[in-house]
Amino acid sequence: MSEQWPQDALIVLGASEEQIALYQEARRRGIPTIAVDMRSDAPALSFADTALKISTRDTDAIADALGDVHPAGIVCGASDAALASWHALGMRYGTAYVYPESALTACDKAAFHALAASCGVTGYGWVASDDPAQVVAEAAGLRFPLVVKPADGSGSKGVTRVARPDQLPAAVANARSHSASQTVIAEEFVQGRPLTIEVFMRNGRALKTYVVDEEFVDGSLVLGRLRTAQLPPATRTRLEATAEGLCRALGIVNGPANFDVVLDEDGRERFVEANARLGGAGIPRLLAAAYGVDVVRALIALVLGEPFGGHLTPTRA
Repeated sequence: MSEQWPQDALIVLGASEEQIALYQEARRRGIPTIAVDMRSDAPALSFADTALKISTRDTDAIADALGDVHPAGIVCGASDAALASWHALGMRYGTAYVYPESALTACDKAAFHALAASCGVTGYGWVASDDPAQVVAEAAGLRFPLVVKPADGSGSKGVTRVARPDQLPAAVANARSHSASQTVIAEEFVQGRPLTIEVFMRNGRALKTYVVDEEFVDGSLVLGRLRTAQLPPATRTRLEATAEGLCRALGIVNGPANFDVVLDEDGRERFVEANARLGGAGIPRLLAAAYGVDVVRALIALVLGEPFGGHLTPTRA
């Protein structure tokens, strides 16, 4: 069955718009690509050499369909859904880079909060469960307003801000409808300055760290207003050190990660979420435009077993 697939191809898990740059970089290098995505209308499919219409979550089905293909590497961009498959397929095919299983902790928002607390990161009130009645009952005891969301969600799907306890049942039901595990987390809303921290690790240290302000309009991130965060040196140093430490705690020795952080009204950082992968919302393109660094090329080099630090050297400020 594997004869239909090109050998020494790059298997790209996902074909959303955010993944297009991965296919473009492979084509620039002359490496054929095999796209894996259950959607026949996924935007990046036209950039792939061939495609496998299977859910990126279904590791066994992907492996059965690919058979004894010998991939040059396996990669995933800004998609949490495919991360477990990224690890499992890397182990199966013995690729040069295997996505770390421990990093999957970042896909569970409750597990990440617990990990951050174990690292000494200041937290805030939250409850999580796959029992909706339990979430409603326990969340009522938190400090309002709350944010209710899928514990395993991404892309702001199923997220509701809740001002009163009587709004919890509907918010929990909405979050569950967007959760593969049916698990919901309710968190105290942290008022303050929202930031994104982008990290690329090499040999257990942060090779590059970028801190940018976020600005939202009607709940949507406005890319044109993203800018390098102007922060006191001590605050920036503290944020960078905490992000690097959390990457190590997640087992990310090499590769990208990003964190959503809020600086509260007292200037303390609250790490809200982690994504053990490339950032979404056009962040790789923003970094390329602002600094001349190419995190996509760095990631492709990493998964192919090549040196990748040179792609992260800024060429402008």
